[in-house]
Amino acid sequence: MADVTAEAIQAIVELAAPTVLDGAPGFKLSEQKLNAHDVRPALPEFLQVETLSGLVDLIEQKAYGAMLEDLIVAVRGPELVCLQTRRPDEFGRRPVAAVAKLPAFDAYGFGQFSPHEDFVMKIMTLFASYDDDREYVLQMARNVTAGSTVKTSDDGITQNVIIQTGAALKSAVALKSRVKLAPFRTFRECTQPISEFCFRLKMQSGIPCLALLESDGGTWRIEAMKNIKTWLTNSMKAQGVGNVPVIA
Repeated sequence: MADVTAEAIQAIVELAAPTVLDGAPGFKLSEQKLNAHDVRPALPEFLQVETLSGLVDLIEQKAYGAMLEDLIVAVRGPELVCLQTRRPDEFGRRPVAAVAKLPAFDAYGFGQFSPHEDFVMKIMTLFASYDDDREYVLQMARNVTAGSTVKTSDDGITQNVIIQTGAALKSAVALKSRVKLAPFRTFRECTQPISEFCFRLKMQSGIPCLALLESDGGTWRIEAMKNIKTWLTNSMKAQGVGNVPVIA
């Protein structure tokens, strides 16, 4: 045993010993395959859709090649849902039968100040219209024009704004320190999570600009996953799909 150990140590030392490769210092690389006898078969290719509705249709049509009672739906995040087997295979893997992945989309750039016209367009196109502060934010943004002069005072909690257009001086307005909005951040079929944002306005290069800053600590992701679970559960029940657990 001592000789074998000594040989193994010597082999490691030789592999780690510096050498010269093409005139530059380097190390020897072993050409032997590592774990040559631990070869696991490749997992079958899974189906992919871009909507939650498509995933439910796959389950209903049994297009995944597995028994319904052997499957679970795992909500991996606001943009990804996997249909996979309940029990692992002999290698400890849970094969994925199908995936619903939200396609790339235009998203609002939080923390970035935008000129009021761009800001208004982004709020109108990238946010859901729920019973929240969307209309309040739009109204405040519309009060600012390209020729406006904006004076602000900010105590870290409340921002007071005075907007002057020409000779007409508007009274000071106290912006809400936080507003509740629902930007599009998850599958469109389910309810978009409403989050709190800091709403701020300032002058940049003589142009009034507005911004929203995230202030919910990322809890919207948890809410989005709960909304996905609720939608999938209700939709599968409505379509008469078997009892497939949804984990979020």
